[in-house]
Amino acid sequence: MVSKNPSFLITGPSKSGKSTLCLEILNHIQNHELSAGGVITILNTVRCFYLIQSEEKISFEAKNHESSVSIGKFRISEKNMQLALQHISSGQDCAYLFIDEIGILEMDGKGYFPVLETALTRPQGNIIVLRESIFDDFLSEFSLKFDYEVLRCSFGKNQSLLNQVKRKIDKTSQGK
Repeated sequence: MVSKNPSFLITGPSKSGKSTLCLEILNHIQNHELSAGGVITILNTVRCFYLIQSEEKISFEAKNHESSVSIGKFRISEKNMQLALQHISSGQDCAYLFIDEIGILEMDGKGYFPVLETALTRPQGNIIVLRESIFDDFLSEFSLKFDYEVLRCSFGKNQSLLNQVKRKIDKTSQGK
């Protein structure tokens, strides 16, 4: 019997390493020559969407006169948000789909919301990052169609989480 690709919900405080953990998981998946798609939000000198399939980094924040969606102190580029949505949609057929990070915008029907219903019906291989503040509301609002394990990040202590994920990915990839 072939095992299903494991799914994970990653949460934790702001700046606790959630996106870094996603990048490390992605690296492990790619080292196993498994397909991955979707979006990871990274911070270089500026916050970016990392579009996994194209390996492209695009600005998260809108430029001065660019159309945007505001959330707190951030102005998210609508154009680049559309590219992120396209990458999530086109990643549906990949072994692993990353969505980093679901927060207040999505709970308000914006941001990644337009692709969430489809993405959350995937039966396996989902790696979803959730703002800690909306975690319980998200689980109440969205009916997840897959089994998942919750990973709670904490500042500088995520190596054991990464090792746990690697073991599960290794176990399932060996059966394929």
